[in-house]
Amino acid sequence: AKSAKMPMLRTLDAFAPAVAIGQFFAWLGCFFSGLCRQMSGNSVWNAHTAPVDPAAYAEVHLHPAALFIAAGHFVIFGLLLLLKQHRRFDGQTFWLYVLLLAALGLAVGITSESRAAAPIIGLPPSLLINAALAVTSAAALLILRRRGKKQKPISAARRDGENG
Repeated sequence: AKSAKMPMLRTLDAFAPAVAIGQFFAWLGCFFSGLCRQMSGNSVWNAHTAPVDPAAYAEVHLHPAALFIAAGHFVIFGLLLLLKQHRRFDGQTFWLYVLLLAALGLAVGITSESRAAAPIIGLPPSLLINAALAVTSAAALLILRRRGKKQKPISAARRDGENG
């Protein structure tokens, strides 16, 4: 992109939905391979996968966390496609993706029973990282919007005969 002199924020806007749908398929693959983390519990959402060592999970009921995360990425993909047509400034789609990704990470981190990493100030590191990403992306969205780099929505640009 740099050698082709493509604008960075506009390029990131173009790739954000593709990354979201790619993560959807990656989490599906991870679930069906049996290698992804899963949350323990007893509910109607329990699922059986093909773990590497089936004897390890003989008596454990698991929530299919990978499927929940995959569904979250699919929703993010849909939202990005809908909102991309109405973007007002370069970088809006990308930073919205980062914000939604952080929100998904916070939701999964709060509901997850896994506490493998040592807590920092009483919280798991994943929650702190996702909170920092959320704050950073919200700040970036505000800064870029205030910067005044307004552009016409894509549909209006096409009506005027301009190239996207």
